[in-house]
Amino acid sequence: MGCGCGSARAAVGDTLGFYVILPNGELVPAGVNPDDPDAGAPPFMFQNEARREVTLNGGGTIRRLKRKTAATASA
Repeated sequence: MGCGCGSARAAVGDTLGFYVILPNGELVPAGVNPDDPDAGAPPFMFQNEARREVTLNGGGTIRRLKRKTAATASA
């Protein structure tokens, strides 16, 4: 099992989910808002859901939707 030191778990603490930018510029899931995650539609929970959309649409870029930090929110 191991101790989990340096695991990916530490890096995803601010991750809310995943979204896809399709080659035509459309965001999937529809309504997701990377600039204000609270105002938009919920993102994909798992990266494999986003990967499926990339495959079904013949391309795209998977992005991580991050929680806004206090420093980012006040800027």
